[in-house]
Amino acid sequence: MAAIKVLAEYSQEAIPLIIDRSKDKRKPLGNRDQYLRMLTQKEFSPNLSPAHYQQLLSIVGDADEHPVIRIDAAVIVLRNDKSMTDAQRQMVKQTAFDLVKKGENPGLVDELILSHFAGDTEVENFLLDRLQNEQDKNSVMIALGKIHSLRGLDAIKKLLDSPEAGKSFYKVRAYAAIGDIGGDRAFDYLTEYLKKEKGTLHADSITFAIGRTKTARATKYLLDRLERAGTDDVVILMAIKFSGDASAIPVLQQELAKAKTASRRQALQQTIAALQKGDDSWPW
Repeated sequence: MAAIKVLAEYSQEAIPLIIDRSKDKRKPLGNRDQYLRMLTQKEFSPNLSPAHYQQLLSIVGDADEHPVIRIDAAVIVLRNDKSMTDAQRQMVKQTAFDLVKKGENPGLVDELILSHFAGDTEVENFLLDRLQNEQDKNSVMIALGKIHSLRGLDAIKKLLDSPEAGKSFYKVRAYAAIGDIGGDRAFDYLTEYLKKEKGTLHADSITFAIGRTKTARATKYLLDRLERAGTDDVVILMAIKFSGDASAIPVLQQELAKAKTASRRQALQQTIAALQKGDDSWPW
């Protein structure tokens, strides 16, 4: 990390060198991969110019390039996709489709590339078709969650309600995807699943996903549970943090004022601080 910070300070000189080395097919794949991964660090983002993005897009579109390198380059350009033209976005999307069809790292393509195409019906249809027909459904569900697919919501629920649940995919990924899709219907589904999974290993994952639905009902539900619990319920506090809903702060401050243990005070303080910063990051 220290090396990245130093390089970032000299990014105008470093970025062209990093891109050139990542394109050098004489170098080991692992080294080329590491070079491009440097550019995914936030320290470099402000200094990536249109010329740099054009070079990265040329890597994405190079059918002779290694799939891992193409995926790395696509991740970087999609993080600044406002600077991309419709034609460039179409090229990145088609590259993703082609890689998946060839079996080239479909999980990475789903989670790192297709998850950036919210509102794109073609991507949604591509993912929904694979959800029905592929055995490994985990990355597909994550991508459907990231693009907030309402059609995906019902498709994932159908899978969860089938005998297949827990066999061909991890239920925790399905709950996470429902949470990411969000909205009141997702909230209703998750609270029903929580009743069924009470006391199981999945209960905490469902609670986290409830927070991710980012609805007023979810915030009220979680705060009500927190007030009833009166204990060090870190799971509920994490779910509130994942909601990103700053309107919860006054209630959390009230709970902080009457907290009786150091661990509960610390958990409440951390949640309040995260909401104040707008930090709603979570592992999926």
